[in-house]
Amino acid sequence: MGRLRLTIRLLVAAVLVALGCAAPAAADSDAGQVFAPRCHAVSDSDRRVEAMIDRAAWNCTGTGWQANQPVAWLRFEAADWQGAKAPRHFFTRTSRHERITIYSLDSGGSLRGRSFAEADGRPFAAGPVFRLPLPLVTSETEALLVRIDRPHSIPLLTEAGVVRYPDDANRSLQEMMLLALVLGMLVLPLLFDITFFVVLRERFVLFHSVMVVAMMGYVLFAGGVISVIVSLPVALLAILAPLCWAVGCGAALLFLSEFLERGAMSRRMRQVTFWTGCWTMAVPGFFALQLHGTQAFDDTGYFLTIAPSAVVVSVALIHAILRGSRSAKFVAAAWFPLILTSMERLIRGLGVYAGPSSLDLMMFLATGIEVVVISLAIADRFLAIRNERDAALTEARMLEQIST
Repeated sequence: MGRLRLTIRLLVAAVLVALGCAAPAAADSDAGQVFAPRCHAVSDSDRRVEAMIDRAAWNCTGTGWQANQPVAWLRFEAADWQGAKAPRHFFTRTSRHERITIYSLDSGGSLRGRSFAEADGRPFAAGPVFRLPLPLVTSETEALLVRIDRPHSIPLLTEAGVVRYPDDANRSLQEMMLLALVLGMLVLPLLFDITFFVVLRERFVLFHSVMVVAMMGYVLFAGGVISVIVSLPVALLAILAPLCWAVGCGAALLFLSEFLERGAMSRRMRQVTFWTGCWTMAVPGFFALQLHGTQAFDDTGYFLTIAPSAVVVSVALIHAILRGSRSAKFVAAAWFPLILTSMERLIRGLGVYAGPSSLDLMMFLATGIEVVVISLAIADRFLAIRNERDAALTEARMLEQIST
C-alpha cells in the first residue's frame, strides 16, 4: 500500500507540473480579446444563410436562448474588433452537434463559408471547449454568421466566442491549478475507500468509490483537464462529462441510503433514496448520450430528471438529522455547497440566464470541500462500526463464558 501511495503522489505531482507548464499566464499583456455573439436565432433546417443577413431575423436581447430547434444561429459583429486584430478562431463549449457552418459577411453582401462536422472540432486546454478556424475575415467584413445544426446544449450557444489566437480563450494558470488540486484531492479518498473495504466490507464504501471515480471523471472532462494530457473527440468529451455527473449523483444517493446509522432514516425514506439514485444514473445517464434523435428534448430532459436527486438528498438529510444522526451532519456539511453550485449549473443549463464557463469553478471547489468532509465522515463511521462490532464480540464472549 505504501508503494501504491507513493506512485499516486508521483502521478499527481507529474500532472501538476504538466498543467503548470501547459497553462498560460493569467496576466499576459499581449493576450487578445474574446468577442461574444451579439445576437442569436433559431430556425428549421431549410432556412438558408441569405435569409439571416437582415438583422430583423435576430434576437439581440441576450435572452431567449434555445437549443431544442433543428438549427441555432449566432451573429458576431465586426464592429466589436475594429481597431484590434481580426479573429481567426471560433470556440465554444464542448457539446454534441451535427455540423457547424461559419460565414463571413462582407459589406457588399458577399458570403464566404466554411463547414465542419462534429469530428472536425479540436478540443484544447481552455476548459470544456473546442475550436474551429474561421473563414477569411477582412476589413470589408461586417459580421460573422454561425449556423449550428442540431445543437444539444444552451451553453454551446451562450459560451461561444471568436478570438485571434487559441490561447486568448485559455483558462488562467490559477484556474487550471485549482482543477489539478481538486483532482489530486480526489485520489486520497479513493485510497481510503480501498483500505476501508479491505478491513470493513460495507456496501457504502463501494458506492463512495464509484462516486469519487465519477467526480474525478467530471473534473477531467468537464473541467477540460484531460485536454492537457490527450486530445479526445468532441462527441466523446460531450458525453462523458454529463454522464460522469449523473453517475456521481446517483452513486451519492446510493451511498447515503447505506451510510447512515441504523435507524437514522425510516425504511420508506431509505427506499426512496436508493431508487432515486438508480433513477439518476439511468434516466439522466441516457439523456447524457445526446443522441441526435433526442436533440429536441435531451438537454432539458437531462436537467429536469437530475433535479429530483438534489431534492431527495436534502429531504433525506433533514429527516436523518432530526432523528439524531451524527453521520448525516457530516454529509450535510459536505454536500450543501455542492447542492447549491449544482442548482446554479442546472439553472444556467436550462437557459434561465447566461454565464461564462468559469462559473463551473465554484462546483469544482465545492467538490474539493466535499472530499475533505466526507473522508472525515467515513473515518468517523468506520470507527463507530468497529466499536459496535467490538462491543458485540465482547458481549458474545461474555455470554459464552457465562453459559459454560
